[in-house]
Amino acid sequence: MGLIASLLRTFLGRSGGGMLARLLGGPMLGVILGMLTKQGGLTGLLEKFRGAGLGHKADSWVGTGPNQPLNPDEVERALGPDELQQIADKTGMTVEQVREKLAEGLPEIINHVTPDGAVPDDNALGGMLAKLGRFLPN
Repeated sequence: MGLIASLLRTFLGRSGGGMLARLLGGPMLGVILGMLTKQGGLTGLLEKFRGAGLGHKADSWVGTGPNQPLNPDEVERALGPDELQQIADKTGMTVEQVREKLAEGLPEIINHVTPDGAVPDDNALGGMLAKLGRFLPN
């Protein structure tokens, strides 16, 4: 099974609208894409977490073993309150909702776009996420 098919099955094949829709919702996918661009791709985003002392967690999401969970305070520590406020403003969510959704969603998203334990190049990643976005409700 191809990577895109696997991602679609994982994210969209669950009851209740699929994991990606449930965790991130339509507006958050655009935010994730924008965040990846702003942070320098997936590598840059992972570096933000490493720089905040969360490298062991970030590495677990990329690696092939179990994912270490992320909590909302750690999201804020890595991304900063200004970034979270910008995301909240763009999505119409509260900062707390953004923190919670990113804490729940980022480890899963990163895990699923790095199935072999390697970070895909930015073009491949952008293509994967853009294809997933077409299947989300507006």
